[in-house]
Amino acid sequence: MERLQSLTELTEWRLNHVLEHCNLAFVPTMGALHTGHLSLIDLARKHASKVVVSIFVNPTQFAAHEDFGDYPRTLDDDLAACERLGVDAVWIPRETDIYPEGVENVTKIMMPTELTQILCGVTRPHFFDGVATVVYRLFNALNPQIAVFGEKDFQQLSILKQMVETHDLGITLIGAPIIREPDGLALSSRNRYLSAAERVHATQLYTGLMAAQTLFASGERSVSVLTNTVRDACTDLKVDYCEIVDPITLRGKAHCDKTDRLCAAVYCGKTRLIDNLRLS
Repeated sequence: MERLQSLTELTEWRLNHVLEHCNLAFVPTMGALHTGHLSLIDLARKHASKVVVSIFVNPTQFAAHEDFGDYPRTLDDDLAACERLGVDAVWIPRETDIYPEGVENVTKIMMPTELTQILCGVTRPHFFDGVATVVYRLFNALNPQIAVFGEKDFQQLSILKQMVETHDLGITLIGAPIIREPDGLALSSRNRYLSAAERVHATQLYTGLMAAQTLFASGERSVSVLTNTVRDACTDLKVDYCEIVDPITLRGKAHCDKTDRLCAAVYCGKTRLIDNLRLS
């Protein structure tokens, strides 16, 4: 496994290792890798002959009051995990590689507000344009054929698929299933922020989602009944939102069907957790 730290090293590696008819899969991360990230790498390996993982904590997706400075950084452990999984190269770009004009002067990729200012975008209106901007620049630098993202960040995946289509990038985006703890909590780098008591409370979100899914399976189609089932389960959590949306447009539904997505975000103490599932 090679460790690449500059754009020059990345370009040289690609020229030397990505031959004609060689598929290159890319897994962009912010590090603090957990089993969920590793499942993305496994999936990437199944679809390509070469896999590159990037580790870059992206400043443009954090607001001033958020946890950019405190976001967990575990580079040595991340590199060891990537090597165990047979990653071909890990790219650790510098901020100046991604934003040579400086973070304060970045021209962002602006995605449609009907996608970015709903769900997570209500609380984090800056977030998705920052994500689209960094992913666009990472894609342009590496030029992969395939990129893998987790379905836990379902809104992000939907927005990035539209970005790829809008800008005609010719990259296939693959969504990887959510990986969970044995008690159902979706894996997240921010789970390490939870205290012991908060960790117990955090499972209420998954409990509510599963209860709503069970109701749907029994024939319930009322959006309010299903979403209130989730809210009622979150007795020790502060619900940010809970909505049923179309999986493509992300628009809220008056009447739901089996392809729709039940999406929710909660605060467990100061930690914001997101989760989702397909109703069927």
